[in-house]
Amino acid sequence: MGDDTLFTHHNLLQILSNFANDYGDHQKGSDTKERIGPLRGIQKGGISAIELKWGLILMVVASFISGSLLIGIAYENLSDLLTFAALGVLAIIAAITYTVGAKPYGYMGLGDISVLLFFGLLGVGGTYYLQTHSFDSKILLPAISSGLLAGAVLNINNLRDIEQDAKAGKNTLAVRLGAYKGRVYHCIY
Repeated sequence: MGDDTLFTHHNLLQILSNFANDYGDHQKGSDTKERIGPLRGIQKGGISAIELKWGLILMVVASFISGSLLIGIAYENLSDLLTFAALGVLAIIAAITYTVGAKPYGYMGLGDISVLLFFGLLGVGGTYYLQTHSFDSKILLPAISSGLLAGAVLNINNLRDIEQDAKAGKNTLAVRLGAYKGRVYHCIY
């Protein structure tokens, strides 16, 4: 299969997620001068909100095209084609609606489960299936492990931002649990 296409597609989805996160947090007022951690593009004045929105749109189109190419290279039957096309569109929607929209799920504490699903089960499991055209339960351990590691990165960032997120109404799981229970959750996670 086209390893370059796979690598490009995963990178485009990550860039799309980062652009959407920056744009959504800016629109909601979550990224203020008090934010701890690296400055975001809009926050430091490196890019305007409208420029980032256009960049986000470009990443949606590029992710859709690269995903379509990947599916075109890998699919063996119509069922696979339709399933992976739907999952690809769902991944793009999930990347955007994490912080963008009227009710972003990242503001409701659902980011951790989404990361486990998209960076673990669907990302690793889907890649395995596209290359082998089979499912093997042995892929669950690396898929879940990958999702948990990605979730740990999200949680540590949310613990860092807990006070600012709470002020901004961004009720991440860390905000909902509180600092102490959030750290306990991180150790268990």
